[in-house]
Amino acid sequence: MAPDKSVFHPGLKKDGAYVVGETGSEREFTDFDEALRALQAMLVPTWRRPTEKGRWTQVRGIDWRRVDREELCEVNA
Repeated sequence: MAPDKSVFHPGLKKDGAYVVGETGSEREFTDFDEALRALQAMLVPTWRRPTEKGRWTQVRGIDWRRVDREELCEVNA
């Protein structure tokens, strides 16, 4: 979970890929589970997500919370 309470979820694909990692070492994944595994391995999980105005920016996770896929799909709805 990020400071703004947003979470990494399956709806965060941009141009067909999830973008995770710090600026300069970002990686793209087409598979959500692979992107999630990469985030879990990071000291500070960082991913891109759109702002309310639709601009894609980085956000850093500050807390891990287990969420089942059904709940993640609701976040994306």
